[in-house]
Amino acid sequence: PPAAAPQPGPLYTDPTLNALSKMFRDDSDSGKRHSVFMVLQRLVALREDEINEVPAAERESFAGWLAKLATETVGRTEQLSAQEDRDLWLGVAVELLQAASRLAAPGEQQQAYQEQLELTARRLLAPYRLIKVLGRGGKGVVFLGEHPETGAQAAIKIVRPDLLEPERRMIALHDLRRERDILTRLSEHPLAPVLFPRLLNPGDSRDRLMTAFIPGQNLEA
Repeated sequence: PPAAAPQPGPLYTDPTLNALSKMFRDDSDSGKRHSVFMVLQRLVALREDEINEVPAAERESFAGWLAKLATETVGRTEQLSAQEDRDLWLGVAVELLQAASRLAAPGEQQQAYQEQLELTARRLLAPYRLIKVLGRGGKGVVFLGEHPETGAQAAIKIVRPDLLEPERRMIALHDLRRERDILTRLSEHPLAPVLFPRLLNPGDSRDRLMTAFIPGQNLEA
């Protein structure tokens, strides 16, 4: 029998980036649509230096693909009635747009992605505007936000948008609310005070934890 045709090797040394790039090429070349959550789960697993492995010739189109997915994701929020569902999709869009902004070369297109990111993040983190991601753990992601009028900064924690399994997501939401309650009870101690605790009352669907931001040294430093 004839020899099998050789299969193309990985495009990148990092397997996660290689899988993400394959999704991008599938969408571009054949019109195949991958779940935005599958894209996000691979995207958040990448470090900054791994994203920088994308060659310059491909960065713009790669960034454009992520921004397009983000635009479609934001559009889906208009069809959702539950605030928790809208926040989930907005969180996905914020993650995609951050990656698009990092990939794009400095200039008008990068500025456009950053403006789109700012508008999307403002809907998720209101009334704060997004400054940067402070950290990401197994259940949550923490943003640094700044109040547009007072300039006060806050650490804003939400459940990771890529945490989709219902049981794991419910556990993460329970832990977030429990953390809020504990911090509120310890308000007389020298800890970062909880901001707007009513946002996480049982009847409220905005599942996020907001505390005053206290600058400090990275524990890994």
